Amino acid sequence: MSPGPSKRFDRDDVLERAMNLFWEKGYDAAGVSQILERTGIGRQSLYDTFGDKHSLFVESLGHYFRTRIGPMLAQLRGPGSPREILLQAFRMAEKMIGRPDFHGCMIGNAMAELPERDPEVKALIRGYIDAMEDAFADLLERGKATGEFPGDIDPRDLARVFVHTIQGLNLLQRVLRDPAAVRSVLDSTLRLLRVA
Repeated sequence: MSPGPSKRFDRDDVLERAMNLFWEKGYDAAGVSQILERTGIGRQSLYDTFGDKHSLFVESLGHYFRTRIGPMLAQLRGPGSPREILLQAFRMAEKMIGRPDFHGCMIGNAMAELPERDPEVKALIRGYIDAMEDAFADLLERGKATGEFPGDIDPRDLARVFVHTIQGLNLLQRVLRDPAAVRSVLDSTLRLLRVA
């Protein structure tokens, strides 16, 4: 008996394609047939490689965090002026949220759809949110130490404001599509630091 066809596909490419489908449609609306069509792999390969739809979604969410959020966190933690890094991060967020093909933040979308019925996804999202908050808090602490940010700020509190604001904009802009509102909200948030 001859062996079945070998599975020849790039795992990261499949994750990227699956991630984009889940990002656009959400977990529930992305059917297995759509996943197979979008990724270009067969049903058996899907189950052999990723387990099931839920496992693929969890991996796709991790892929999103590594490839889309990870670079921003690396930027926040990188060398340079904390003030300039923060301004650049907010401008980057504004540019991303203002794109015409914007689908929100995949983490925010999953937060709105799944946590009450999916403890695994809820725990993952909590970890991702904590990582974002930590990166902002560390940057704010550095800026406070260098004198670029006011000495009376609470870095942790402001980090939470930044993460909540950006996540809120990600959700709202899926409906509003108002670049001026995004700029206004981000500028108002920066004014909390008196740096805008």
